[in-house]
Amino acid sequence: MLSAPKQLKSTQPRLLLIDGNRGCCTRLQETLGLTAQHLHCFSTQEALTAEPLNADDIVLLGLEHFDNSAFQTLRVLTTLLPTQPIIVLAPAINGDQGDALIRQGASDFISLDQASPETVLRAFRYARDAHKDKAEINRLRNSDPLTGLGNRRSFYQSIIQLISQVQDSKLQIALLTVDLDGFSKFNGQCGPKAADEVIIQLRDRLQSAVSNAHSIHRLGNDEFAITLTCAPDENLHQLTREQLKSLLPQTNMPFRTANRSSILPGSIGVAYCQPGATVELDELIRRAAMARHQAKQERPGTYRIYDPTFDQQEAGTSELEPELAFALRANQFELFFQPQVDLKTGKIAGAEALIRWRHPRRGLIMPGEFISLAERNGMIIPIGYWAIHQAGMKLKALQLEGYDNCRISVNLSFRQFQDSNLPHTIHRIISQNEINSAFLEFELTESALISDEQHVGYCLQELSNLSIDFALDDFGTGYSSFALLQKLPISTLKIDRSFIRNVADNPNDAEIVRAIINLAHSLDKKVVAEGVENTAQLDWLMQNGCDQVQGYLYGPPVPFKEFMRMLEKA
Repeated sequence: MLSAPKQLKSTQPRLLLIDGNRGCCTRLQETLGLTAQHLHCFSTQEALTAEPLNADDIVLLGLEHFDNSAFQTLRVLTTLLPTQPIIVLAPAINGDQGDALIRQGASDFISLDQASPETVLRAFRYARDAHKDKAEINRLRNSDPLTGLGNRRSFYQSIIQLISQVQDSKLQIALLTVDLDGFSKFNGQCGPKAADEVIIQLRDRLQSAVSNAHSIHRLGNDEFAITLTCAPDENLHQLTREQLKSLLPQTNMPFRTANRSSILPGSIGVAYCQPGATVELDELIRRAAMARHQAKQERPGTYRIYDPTFDQQEAGTSELEPELAFALRANQFELFFQPQVDLKTGKIAGAEALIRWRHPRRGLIMPGEFISLAERNGMIIPIGYWAIHQAGMKLKALQLEGYDNCRISVNLSFRQFQDSNLPHTIHRIISQNEINSAFLEFELTESALISDEQHVGYCLQELSNLSIDFALDDFGTGYSSFALLQKLPISTLKIDRSFIRNVADNPNDAEIVRAIINLAHSLDKKVVAEGVENTAQLDWLMQNGCDQVQGYLYGPPVPFKEFMRMLEKA
């Protein structure tokens, strides 16, 4: 099938018409007086081997009949070319048919029986402009603004494609993740400007040391991912060791900022993905992170290659993991609530429910210390259902106090979707406790959407039938596509705090956040900004049309009784 657009020097746009016969092609040539030089007609079968698109090319789909096969072809095109405008042509298209085409992802449609040259050309001009806007948004969303490297979302897209080739026995992957020991402390002591200078220097060193890498991405803060690939018959382990020899000296050199020289050793974790022993995306990332953590513990500035014994060691040293099941039975978990404020009214519109563990000896434990353990051993499934039940009961309590429009959102881990009974169990919780699910919202991460797209889509649709809304959390830091946003019942995009932190004084972050807000509104979705901590951020978000905000400017996560007092004062 036609592959994604690439930028060519040619400025003359081509019209690429996918049509089952020559009829539509001939009519379009007659209408516009075009020659074969500008209008390229393919049968559906021919389109499977067509050449890559130019940046300005316009994809057209000619339809004779509006049947399932026609809509299937349109769905395939929109999936393969999510940012490319696709115009549907047919002898006659009525309003209902046109609405159906737009719902399936078409950018526009033209009835040739009624089309004048001016109408057709106007549609083409609109399509080209729309493509340029989407391409720019896509570029911003895929690029790290500081380093110019691909960001976490771009990394997810890249590694997913590579893993599929491993599964087809076409290549092998080595994933190296790198971060700097002591970077957070350095950032706190020297400030963000010096920290940014260190990140730029680290980028340059990585690019210099691993020039043969398939890709280098910045995942966030001081964490980078390097992907090495080779053919199945090559020695991946030897290739990795050679790259590490050149990489380690570069990451351990002092970093110079202003008049200061700082040693921030780089720790590296390595994980392999090879035919016959293929691992999934999340597991590959987890293994590389675990190997990096092992390197930090043993000696900063070194590397470790993932070994299954790492899992056994971590299980043996973790004091919390065996206590998770007892904590759930003993009701040691508690939900805290962080308010979400509507910027139009200034009122609290809802809250995100965040779990805490009141440990009898260690006191209040944050989720970062135990959620990953729960995900690994499967306890996240019963803990998740407990959280949904508790959030529902708190929602009932709010409504009994007269707060009828207050929404409660609960996080759903990607691991929870591995439970085939997820929709049924949630339905049972809601019905047995008479919870008004119209004010219940589930937050998902972008990694959850790609864990099993078909199953996740089914679960979301079943839950959506219960009037539950969905928010996509940490938007912009993981993988998502326009096709998924249009296809899944997601009503809210939550912009990650990493973009909000400098939105008021960093033009790159501001441009990204502005693009996300515009994208969300064009898709009829609400936008919530996370991590709002000062009035400069708030003023910028209000000026640029953000819908709601959440952050310490309005309050940290608090116990339910304190959240109720916040509502009373509002």
